[in-house]
Amino acid sequence: MIEMGTDLGDGIHKVRVAISSKNKGKSGGARIITDITAILSLEKGVITLLYIYDKSERGNISDKEIDELKKILKEIPSNNSYK
Repeated sequence: MIEMGTDLGDGIHKVRVAISSKNKGKSGGARIITDITAILSLEKGVITLLYIYDKSERGNISDKEIDELKKILKEIPSNNSYK
């Protein structure tokens, strides 16, 4: 089952992913910022990654950055075509 992650608003979700080579589980793994459409349409082979980072290299993504990603997401013309 695909984890839906943490809802950041406007259809954007943060999904925690373990990096097996680090042996730290999800808490020390990567963070993937994506939109709910990407998660729901994964079976169709389509995914939109808005941002991805290693938690050990960066803290939390700021509210300002999330707002910027929301603006970008609204500008993607095919964003809603996979629902």
